[in-house]
Amino acid sequence: ATYFVYATMTADGPVTAAYEISSTAGQIAAGNFEDLDNGVLSPTVSGTVVFDQADTKTVHLRFVGPYPYPDDITVVLRVNGGEFHNTKLSCQE
Repeated sequence: ATYFVYATMTADGPVTAAYEISSTAGQIAAGNFEDLDNGVLSPTVSGTVVFDQADTKTVHLRFVGPYPYPDDITVVLRVNGGEFHNTKLSCQE
């Protein structure tokens, strides 16, 4: 299975937001994020989003296996070194 992961960030004014995205299945990485520009796979992704004004922006990612525990995949996001936010992945048919 391939998952499409969307990380949505909102700013209330001009700012550059540095983000880190990873995954877990218990204590280990749950899979890999694929860079859609060059096909490189990595268990973590980082980057920046520049806001010129108050706005909402979304980072689009493809998440691929192999998955060590496909029923227990959590994606974790942290912005500007702040708190971790996570969500469990689920299949939609």
